[in-house]
Amino acid sequence: MKYTLRHCPQFFKDHIIVAYFFNARGDSLEKTPLGMLRSMTYQLLKHDHLYERFLPIFRMNENVFTKWKWNEVELKEFLLSETKKSQLKPLLFLIDALDECRESDVREVVDFLEELSISAVDANVTLNICLSSRHYPTISMKKNLELVVEREMQHGYDITRYVHDKLKARDQEIEREILKKADGVFMWVVLVVSMLNRTYDEGKVEAMHRKLNELPRDLEQLFETLLGKDSPDKHERIFLLQCVLFARRALKPEELYFAMTAMADAGSIGPWDQLRITDEVIQRRIISSSRGLIEIRKGTNKTVQYATLGYEVYCLSSKKNMAPCFVFSYAFEKQADFVSQDLSMRQSTTSSCEMGGFRRWIRTLI
Repeated sequence: MKYTLRHCPQFFKDHIIVAYFFNARGDSLEKTPLGMLRSMTYQLLKHDHLYERFLPIFRMNENVFTKWKWNEVELKEFLLSETKKSQLKPLLFLIDALDECRESDVREVVDFLEELSISAVDANVTLNICLSSRHYPTISMKKNLELVVEREMQHGYDITRYVHDKLKARDQEIEREILKKADGVFMWVVLVVSMLNRTYDEGKVEAMHRKLNELPRDLEQLFETLLGKDSPDKHERIFLLQCVLFARRALKPEELYFAMTAMADAGSIGPWDQLRITDEVIQRRIISSSRGLIEIRKGTNKTVQYATLGYEVYCLSSKKNMAPCFVFSYAFEKQADFVSQDLSMRQSTTSSCEMGGFRRWIRTLI
């Protein structure tokens, strides 16, 4: 959908384009209908004639209430009213990753967008809506054009191009075997190419064929392989994955880094030397220790998240590798606060008693 949005201005020059991307790993406004409605309204208000229509609603709320927040009902009413009025330009709405919100919310969003579409047709207003979602949950719509990516010839071409562009070793036999084993699953390809590139960087070119043959075709089994049953840093990796999975709020990269460092050796923790432990060092450590399963979100306020929602679902359902105590989320929130306050704020001293207790306390969580 990001690719579509990037090229929309080229093909829909005369349209008002509104886009929203659901994100299950984000905060509440990134994965709820209210967040979608607020984002859509905000984008529409960048256009003068729509801003002028919205301003009276804002003024009325401002005069009646001392403190108030926008709610779904009034935002829906505004958007519906706009689809019934003549517009200076056609409207184009792009809604991505519907599956990343709750199933009940998915149905609510689809029902509302259908209502918008019907309202626009009745008012002779041009409104095009493009939705994207994984195959679950299955939501029926009265009238739509459906495109299943996996069935399109271009999907296979995209995978082929990705392998050719990203695989460091120029080996046609390996490329063919990757495409054969992938069976059209793009995420499998991304993970396997990353693993093979790591082997290549280690100078083990001769081991790439053997490693590829050993890798399972099933995506869930591949996730298990990534955890590395015999890997010396397996416990550190699981600790990182648990932290991201069960934290009540999105964690900053430095919080996760220092939690991981304290877990390994509490005695090494001291004031944060930003000249030595740079953002780049933190990023490399997190990506390396998690084997690319954790990424750092871009933006002003950087946080960590799973690189793929599929792995987060796997972790939640895996009793073997991801079975922390049920109070982990509550406990880690305290841990993250500790790291943020006592390390990120760069206190000049940290007592050995504090750090020893911190280390023992963290070890009770895994």
